Amino acid sequence: MPILSEMRQGRRLGLASRFRGRTRGGGFTLAEILVVVFIIILLVAMLVPFLGGVRERGYVTLCQNNLEKIGQAMAISSSNAGGRLPTGSSWVAAAKTYGSKEILLCPKGFYRGGGGSVELKGEVKLIPAPESSVFNTLEDNKIVWMFQEREGFDLPTSVNVDISQPGRYTGNRKTPAVIPAGTVVDCYFLHFDPVGSQNTTTNGQIITFTDEILGYVVATNTLNLTDAILGSPATVYSTGQGARGFEGVEDVEISSDGRSFIIHHYHSTFPGEEVRILTRPGGQASYGINEKVGHSRPNPRQIYIVEYERSQVNIDSPNWEAYAAPRHYGKSNALLVDGSVHLLSPEQFDPKTGEWWP
Repeated sequence: MPILSEMRQGRRLGLASRFRGRTRGGGFTLAEILVVVFIIILLVAMLVPFLGGVRERGYVTLCQNNLEKIGQAMAISSSNAGGRLPTGSSWVAAAKTYGSKEILLCPKGFYRGGGGSVELKGEVKLIPAPESSVFNTLEDNKIVWMFQEREGFDLPTSVNVDISQPGRYTGNRKTPAVIPAGTVVDCYFLHFDPVGSQNTTTNGQIITFTDEILGYVVATNTLNLTDAILGSPATVYSTGQGARGFEGVEDVEISSDGRSFIIHHYHSTFPGEEVRILTRPGGQASYGINEKVGHSRPNPRQIYIVEYERSQVNIDSPNWEAYAAPRHYGKSNALLVDGSVHLLSPEQFDPKTGEWWP
């Protein structure tokens, strides 16, 4: 019996020993876990460029689908207009009417929409159009308040502006101009209203717009005259308030490309300083129309609509290349007059050798 008992006990001990050994052998060591993690990281690193390429090809396809639908909308519009293709800024309205506003947006493209695409530097703050911009409602000794008054606004009448050219403006120097009725613009308003004493100066603000600036309203009388035309319908203005514009001590600069307003010296006496800025319209589309396309009998192989950062493309402008948008693999999609869509390299957009000309 003792011998039998010892045999049973030994059998139990052996089973327990084998079980414990199997438990230790079935787990993972730290080194094994690190190897697995490293392999996973390596696989992910190898897949990321591939996935990025798949995503980029998807962007190209979506963009080309948009242009195909825009081409269909233009064809319908042309059919309803006796064969005349939409040109100028009217193409955006035609694309929305016979297509949808969604087809105007490239998945990788510029699209401003509401709120404006404006780069701000220094003590300047972009806010929604306030209920009132009457002096003493937006006070600060350094901040220049800014808000958008109009977007894609079709001028019902001609508008006088006080500054229309690049350069530096001190004293009462101005370059007056008239923006004709029917011009589509975006409009912004700058407001500087110091607290208490009005003998206050601010400087160092740089406001850069995506689109070219058409003109500035800086004189008190032209501010008063344009409040009702260009002012935000939701905002009350200081119309009729004396000396709300430049009084001769300001020092501002318009950049050479016409897109930046630089404040070197902005001095408020009484009641404050205000400026109205009119720019070409943004937020219309991720694409632009070739202004060289005529209404009737255009070249079927001519570029019609192209990825661009403005709704119209004027290749005679010395700054047009600044708005070109090579979004896909360094190339851009373009819709030709014949309705075909192509992914073109920058060389193919050269106005001398490319397909811009009739």
